[in-house]
Amino acid sequence: MEANIFDNILGNILQKVKEIDNLWDHLFSFMRRNTDFFDSPEEAKSCIFEQFDKHLQKFQSNIKKEHLASVKTEENKLQIVSSVLPNTENCKIEDFFEKVPLRFIPSQNVDSQESEVVQNSDVASKEESDVTLLVGNCLQTDTYSFTQTLSDLTLNAFIPQDTKARDLEVIYTSNSLRVGLKGQVPIFEGELFGKIVTSETL
Repeated sequence: MEANIFDNILGNILQKVKEIDNLWDHLFSFMRRNTDFFDSPEEAKSCIFEQFDKHLQKFQSNIKKEHLASVKTEENKLQIVSSVLPNTENCKIEDFFEKVPLRFIPSQNVDSQESEVVQNSDVASKEESDVTLLVGNCLQTDTYSFTQTLSDLTLNAFIPQDTKARDLEVIYTSNSLRVGLKGQVPIFEGELFGKIVTSETL
């Protein structure tokens, strides 16, 4: 933020007079009573407008910089939560993923016989489903895929290649997530298994 050596003084004055109009009134009153500022009215007006235009340009420049920074942030968010496929008309989503059987890794307190039953059940369920199972702890559907670890969940939404950041809608609470394009049916919407810290979510 741009600093000025008189910020504290002017800030204290503004607190006392309350309104910007009152600040101008006191300033011009001081100039009228203690300086020759009003001896040349046209020069005085020119000086005032010159300073006004200078600071208006600075203000507009700062607004533009903040807008560009906001757009960049939205574009980064889009890159994080979505996966844009090249030439989507001539390729299938599953071409980008390795299809393998689901791997079940039993915990140490489960005996081998129980784990084999669970594994066979999972493989059978896979054969009956159209959902593509990916390597590791993850899943793919026609509209999205996800991967997860003990502490993180990454969701990749499949969207048109020319999608803009402003068209993307990502809404999440401590126990739910919704991802999609504005005005359309959500790509993903549902409750989370456990609560998340929204301030730490990208």
